[in-house]
Amino acid sequence: MQLGHRVAIFGQDDFQARNNLTLNLGLTWEYTSPWVEKDNRQSNIDLKTGQLLLAGQGGNSRALFNAYYGGFEPRLGVAWTPTDKWVVRGAFGIVQYMEGTGKNLRLTQNPPFNFEGRKVFDATTGAGSASVGFADIIPNVNGGPGTLFRIFAPDLRPQLTKQWNVFVERKLTSALSGQIGYVGSRASHMVVPFDFNQPEADPGPVETWRPLDQRRPLYPLNPNIGTTSGTNSIGIGAYDALQTSLRQRPTEGLEFLASYTYSKALSDNVGYYGVGWGQTAGQGYYYLDSTNPRKDYGRSPYDMSHNFSLATVYDVPYGRSRGGSATGVKNAVLGGWTLNSIFQAHSGLALTVWDGAGQSLQATRSLERPNRICNGAISGAGVNDAWIDINCFRSAPKGQFGNSGVGILSGPRYWNLDLGLGKNFYVIDDRRYLTFKVEAFNVLNHPNFALQAGSANISDPTTFGRIQNTFSAPRIVELVLKFTY
Repeated sequence: MQLGHRVAIFGQDDFQARNNLTLNLGLTWEYTSPWVEKDNRQSNIDLKTGQLLLAGQGGNSRALFNAYYGGFEPRLGVAWTPTDKWVVRGAFGIVQYMEGTGKNLRLTQNPPFNFEGRKVFDATTGAGSASVGFADIIPNVNGGPGTLFRIFAPDLRPQLTKQWNVFVERKLTSALSGQIGYVGSRASHMVVPFDFNQPEADPGPVETWRPLDQRRPLYPLNPNIGTTSGTNSIGIGAYDALQTSLRQRPTEGLEFLASYTYSKALSDNVGYYGVGWGQTAGQGYYYLDSTNPRKDYGRSPYDMSHNFSLATVYDVPYGRSRGGSATGVKNAVLGGWTLNSIFQAHSGLALTVWDGAGQSLQATRSLERPNRICNGAISGAGVNDAWIDINCFRSAPKGQFGNSGVGILSGPRYWNLDLGLGKNFYVIDDRRYLTFKVEAFNVLNHPNFALQAGSANISDPTTFGRIQNTFSAPRIVELVLKFTY
């Protein structure tokens, strides 16, 4: 069992600089302790010596990575009302968060407490043998050949995210207002999976390269260390967006909120928990090249340049509760209905073209990418057409990584409409009533097609660039009956 704790000290004050100007000032210091195992049953690898470090022994700390004490998080907010129809708001803040990388990457999974073997084969090692099986994976207290080690970077620390925004809001009528603003963020030290022992290229032709395990950087220090499932805090991300909205408060039975965002999201890693889970074109959980993580910096898998939504609530103007003259059964059946809807539309998600041929011979834990020789986007593609031109991509020469980037193309656009219709039946009095609703999700049964990870692999030309699935479910209708008393 791993243990840890978080403590924080926070101070905040609102300062009325003028009658129409308010400042909000705050500062937090937060500390997240390094994780320890209650009985010290965890170990790490010293990246300088290649030796196994046991928690709480030989002068080692219990956590086996250093504490971070620099968690200062300032916050500033400003609200200015120059006239009764205008409001300007802005804010800046820094937040931190220590995201884990899952139980199977924790130091408790290491020898001598747990053992897991992993052998990787490529053209430099030759194929494995079924007759050998796992006989060449030899567990012992120090790991042994073929052992998969978990490694925490000694300077592992929480991520740091700087966020800021500025908005201008205008009162257009007594019930209608609009706003426009800019939102931005920059994230550093994001916790990501990392292979500390990825094989490196040898000089000369690939036919002369040593077997991949002998090309691992830790091999001269400790040949028993093979593949590593590491945890590092080197990820980065950025987000910039223009956000607008138009809101109408209830007026003659109609209330709505319309929002539009033009944005760009960038990152160099999807993190341990990933995004899309195969529904978006792939980007590996590990870096393509551990010696140059920024090769993976590009559009995030969830990046969508344009995003529009419209939510409405409309009280149908019929019945006594809406000021009408209907009575009796007609009022009970036809009066007092409310119609609501949500419409969403956004541009296609980012796509990353990859190559399953394994050309690099550097045992990457990520998806290898090909060379890109032209754009690759196909305009006007339909559901039965290819959306990516495979002729714009070529497998990289053996022993090399391709030059194609991350998030270079976009998938199909998305739109969806949900509708709901409901009414309260006051069978006894105003406090006791029945609520009946009909809710239809994807009411038009519109398919939103997806280009999955399997559709962007140039080694599989039969499915490359082809629609294989949808993002949204088909129409779902729900009937709701509730009694309130």
